[in-house]
Amino acid sequence: MKVQKKIYLSFASDAFFHFLFILVFLIKSPVIFSQSSHHSIYSTTPLGLIIKFRGDMPYLQQKQIISQFPELILLDEKENSLLPKVSFAKFLSSNLTQQIIEELKMKLEKREEVLFANTLITMEGGNFSAPLGEFYVKLFNESDFGKLEKLAAETHTKIIGEYHYMPLVFILFADKNSKGNSVEMAKFFSKKKLFKYTSVNRMFSLEDCSPNDQLYNRQWAINNTGTSIQFSGTPDADMDVDSAWTITTGDSTIKIAVIDSGVDTIQPD
Repeated sequence: MKVQKKIYLSFASDAFFHFLFILVFLIKSPVIFSQSSHHSIYSTTPLGLIIKFRGDMPYLQQKQIISQFPELILLDEKENSLLPKVSFAKFLSSNLTQQIIEELKMKLEKREEVLFANTLITMEGGNFSAPLGEFYVKLFNESDFGKLEKLAAETHTKIIGEYHYMPLVFILFADKNSKGNSVEMAKFFSKKKLFKYTSVNRMFSLEDCSPNDQLYNRQWAINNTGTSIQFSGTPDADMDVDSAWTITTGDSTIKIAVIDSGVDTIQPD
């Protein structure tokens, strides 16, 4: 049974950061910075800008601002509402140079309503990625907090608070007034060698591993759509297996035994 690859936007929000930290920062390792090693992201095509507007700006006001930039078009309201308190403006041309993109970001960030504008790119393998405003700093011990405060003041970054799922990890925020975006600040803090590690909060894409089995749409226990082919059951009354497949599709070295009085013991499987 083959697995088809599809892309969906996801993000490292506060509630899911612990899980996504393991999934993205440790497995793929593109944006974790330690004293011993520095990884880089190999970008391909810039797709647009992730924009953080000040406060809870209404969508129509955001759209009015973006309409003043002919190179950009704002994602529709419903899709933007799924993003982690940021908005996505797509490039209307795939031929924009890096210089033009940087100029666009500078023009946007000159506006009072905009806190930052970061580029959303495709990574190797076709996944999407864009840094958000937050980055994380792990202290060696509690006495290092003074060093963190001093460096935050020097770089005009804001300490939001301690990350409640991981001891000694603090969340910081970099905007247009900081001495760099969240990626640049994470690298800067790491290079000081005052902290155990730093990492960047990113919006990124996961793979949908739905199988191409012709009878998959009958599997209400896996993905209950409530349709007649599934006996008109209750939508979403299922095991969310398709969501679990975005984490792992299993390991061929793991053997599973099913013990049941109804098992055909001579069946080859």
